[in-house]
Amino acid sequence: MFKKVLKKYWILLSIIFVILIPTLILTTVRTNYDAYVPGSIESVGSVVEIDSNNKSDNYYSTSVYYIDRITLFQKLIFSNINEGLVYKRSKNMTTEKDRLQGEIEHNSAIYTSLISAYKEANIELDYKYIGIYVYDTTSNVINIGDVVLGSNYDDCVSNLKSDEVKILRNNQETTIKLNTGDKVALAYPYYEINNDKIKVYPSNNGGPSAGLMQALKLYDDLVDENLATKYKVGGTGTIDELGNAGAIGCVGLKIYTAIYNNVDIFFIPNENKEEAEKYLKKIKTNMKIVYVSTLSEAINYLRGV
Repeated sequence: MFKKVLKKYWILLSIIFVILIPTLILTTVRTNYDAYVPGSIESVGSVVEIDSNNKSDNYYSTSVYYIDRITLFQKLIFSNINEGLVYKRSKNMTTEKDRLQGEIEHNSAIYTSLISAYKEANIELDYKYIGIYVYDTTSNVINIGDVVLGSNYDDCVSNLKSDEVKILRNNQETTIKLNTGDKVALAYPYYEINNDKIKVYPSNNGGPSAGLMQALKLYDDLVDENLATKYKVGGTGTIDELGNAGAIGCVGLKIYTAIYNNVDIFFIPNENKEEAEKYLKKIKTNMKIVYVSTLSEAINYLRGV
């Protein structure tokens, strides 16, 4: 009986085994690789703004979409197109750790963008350096996202070596004792800013790459220049307290994101220029690419267009 069935349906069974089963494996089996593809733009004012009569809505940050544990089929596709980047997952990286670290970077970028914007506008801002975020740790008594307290970076490192470590956790100061052999990595400053005009909104964004555009938009809110009234201005890049623009990841994918969203002017940190130029050789666009090292360079460019 079984032989008769095989003989009658051998073509169908052959298709199942030769095509359908491999296709099922390719499209469902997850790998230890992650992928990034072009994402979306977001109005900077939806994240942080200053209560001012002079507001511009023409500034946008750019993001990429992150796909974790891609399938074999996705790996094949994303590895062979310009609009995709594939990375092998770190053995020590979990989805929760990635989220927490992205949140740290995002929050710190809001502080530094505010400080740099106020400094560039020569307007006093009431702020205080509180400490440094715990960015990674092997300890079970200190958490990623805790803030090691200190008056500067060296002071925070010194505090970390003390028998009793002073930290800020959930906005409450507390003291802990690290275990012998605990490793703690510190990164990104935490500030306390006192200004009723500043509004920070909840966001699902992660990472520090909106810092430059946040600072640029905030500066334009503080002064009476209206630099972006004629253009849709996008960009990417970190920003520090002194207004220096720093490198970010996935710059090529963010260029695609800006193009797909009809951005007119796109700012990129000078540190990313070499990488960006490799992508631009393959892209046809009328979007103006502008490389900058500082917030003031971006401001001066907009003044001249």
